Amino acid sequence: MKKNNQFSSSIGFIAASLGSAVGLGQIWRFPYEVGQYGGAAFLLVYLLFTVFLGMPMMIVETAFGRARQGGTHSAYAQAGFWKSLGWIAAIGAFFTMSFYNVVTGWILGYTVELLRGNLLASSDIPGFFTAFTQDVPSNLCYTLLVSVLVAGVIRAGVSTGIERFSKVLMPLLVLMMIGLIGYGLTLSGAQQGISFYLVPRLSDLSPQAVATALSQAFMGLGIGPGILVTFGSYLPKETNLLKSAFFIVLGVVVVSFLAGFIIFPFIFHQGLSPAGGPGLVFMSLPTVFQQFAPFWGKLLGGAFFLLLLFAAVTSGVSVLAVSINHAIERWGWSRNRATLVVGSATFLMGIPSLLSAGASDFFTHFITLNGRTYDFIGAILLVVQDSLFPLAAIFLSRFMAKRWDTYALTAELQHGTPLAPWLLAYLRMIAGYVAPLLIGGIFIGNMLGLMGLV
Repeated sequence: MKKNNQFSSSIGFIAASLGSAVGLGQIWRFPYEVGQYGGAAFLLVYLLFTVFLGMPMMIVETAFGRARQGGTHSAYAQAGFWKSLGWIAAIGAFFTMSFYNVVTGWILGYTVELLRGNLLASSDIPGFFTAFTQDVPSNLCYTLLVSVLVAGVIRAGVSTGIERFSKVLMPLLVLMMIGLIGYGLTLSGAQQGISFYLVPRLSDLSPQAVATALSQAFMGLGIGPGILVTFGSYLPKETNLLKSAFFIVLGVVVVSFLAGFIIFPFIFHQGLSPAGGPGLVFMSLPTVFQQFAPFWGKLLGGAFFLLLLFAAVTSGVSVLAVSINHAIERWGWSRNRATLVVGSATFLMGIPSLLSAGASDFFTHFITLNGRTYDFIGAILLVVQDSLFPLAAIFLSRFMAKRWDTYALTAELQHGTPLAPWLLAYLRMIAGYVAPLLIGGIFIGNMLGLMGLV
């Protein structure tokens, strides 16, 4: 593999990995999942899965990328049947990025509309969102701006692009979150929100909630889609993987935890339902910012959506990097050419997603399965998030246990990371057996649900 450069330090790797993990999934999706699945009980299960299952898988997958010194193509090129893992990761990342750019464009547009005062002046926030997403020319511009920004960061390389960008934005993101939390805790109703978030009610914990918590733990850390293999290929051998993984998981947990502290005081202050679902950010939270004076409404609302924008961009950089690095390795393209071609292709592929929010009836009602209609974005999520990525995580686990033999894994983990025998055995057990069984259960459950059998 023709390498651009490497992470300059473990801190750079940690910052970039946090930028990858802390995206819309942590700040947008995680709070509404907590709201839908019982509050603190869901939070507790998510934390346990993240620490005891997610972190071991993260260490093993990163070690594999570092050992092979290549991204998703070269890492699996000589692995026979298992080389399909590289293609699954690259294709999944490509389609994920196609709609991710669109959603990030919505956030950019909402930030602009909020700062201009248009959003806060609206008497019908859900109607505003519908009209906004159907404004095709504006959203094409926002999506294009996001696509250029993400591609530009990747084109700059690892230490001068991805690493530097993440080092600046991640601390800024946390500071913005703390500021919003400080204000939210002064609002009436904040105590009820904190109680919902922190006091477990285990009777509310359903099997679906447990499955969702496990999925969020794995997807939140980037396990399966090839991000960790790609980032691991940029790591020097002396990097302590155990220490790095610990700080990354700690950062992801802290940001997820803080996201709930932002959302639930605002929600309970307004008297809204914590189970508002995906529309919580775009159609519910703006009504909270309307309650403040115009200046403070713009300031707080602008800060919140700017926070979402930062998180989305840092995560998008890592997702797109998987497909770009795959193209560089597979076809020998220069970084400039791969960034231009893949970045342009994801933008063009995003147009159907952009049209699927009501601008086009065909893409808005794209497919119907078991009586449920999916728009184009929903169809991509169904194929990629609920099918390809769980399969990739299962295959990755079995590959680690069967193809990449125990001695190779042990030897790679010991580079810069002296591990006790019991810990090595634990990592192998999680990667080879526990993780594929649990993720397989989620995959089967998703498929049975899709067919209407559960």
